[in-house]
Parts: sequence; structure tokens; C-alpha cells
Amino acid sequence: MYARLFTSPLQQIAQGLTNLQSAAAASERVFEFLEEAEMQSEKDKTKFLDKAEVKGNIEFEHVKFGYDDDDKLVIKDFSCRANPGQKIAIVGPTGAGKTTLVNLLMRFYEINSGKITIDGVDTKDLTRENIHDLFIMVLQDTWLFNGTIRDNIVYNKENVTDEEVMEACRIVGLEHFIKGLPNGLRYEFERH
Repeated sequence: MYARLFTSPLQQIAQGLTNLQSAAAASERVFEFLEEAEMQSEKDKTKFLDKAEVKGNIEFEHVKFGYDDDDKLVIKDFSCRANPGQKIAIVGPTGAGKTTLVNLLMRFYEINSGKITIDGVDTKDLTRENIHDLFIMVLQDTWLFNGTIRDNIVYNKENVTDEEVMEACRIVGLEHFIKGLPNGLRYEFERH
């Protein structure tokens, strides 16, 4: 009993220190986020690509890129053309720049020099919102939520019909898989 009375306050102190460390780490991330520079206003961007009319010609022309104020270029002189309907695999080891290329196309980062065009229109002349509406991006890390397959596909969009969901599934090659599931789009699964 004496041992318990002696160790209990020590355990409480240790737990308090653990909580303090967690709070310090979390606050560090919050302050990093708050210190990030604001994105530039895009009110001056006048060009617009309608996603119903975009053909899909993507071109990287002598693109150079380095993160932040770092003088070291990650991409030194990259040129590539993707024609509509063409499938291109971007392959390389971890850290080779595969994700960076996609991030540059989506304008998550601005290039140092060169040009990226969509149907001949420089992405610098388009708003980020317009560019993001033109693409569907599937990340390496999957995020599935409890609920039905349909819930996960439509996520936060409202008034989406089952026909529209199945058309999207057909386009990305999921239609056969979903039709093979019991209850199809209504198949429920839980993450564990």
C-alpha cells in the first residue's frame, strides 16, 4: 500500500509531462501553419478553361523548380507533353519528383521558370480553383470513411444521382468491381 501511495503521484507527474509534450508538439504545428505566407490574390486571372470543353493537352516546357527560398533546384529542366487520352506512367524512386510534378501541374507550388500549359493556356493565367476543377487526383494514401461505397465516392457533393456515380466509376475502371459487390454502391464497410 505504501508503494502504491508513493508511485501514484509519480505516475501522475509522468502523465502530465507526456501531455505537455503532446501539447507542445501540436502547438508547434499550429504556429507553423499560422506563419505560412498567404497565397497571392488571383483576382487578376482572366483566362478560364471550361472542363466540358478541355481536350487535355498538357505540356511542361523547360520547367525549373526549387522549394521555397532554397537555391537548390529539385527539377532542373523538365519538358514533357501528354496528349488527350494518352496514358503516361511517371516512375522513379522515392524522392525523384513524381509527386512534385503533379503538385506543380495543380499549382500547389509555383514554378521558378519555364511553362506548364493546358490546351495551350499557361497555368499561371488560370486560377487554382479552375485548374483543380479540371482534374481528379487520387493520392497514394487512401482515405475511406465508414459508410457505403457511394458515400465515399460522393463524399461532400450534394444531389448526385446513382447514375452519375456509376458513370464516374465506369470512367475510372471501378464499375465492374462495384457491380460484383453485394448491394453494389450500397455496400457497407467499416474501417478497423
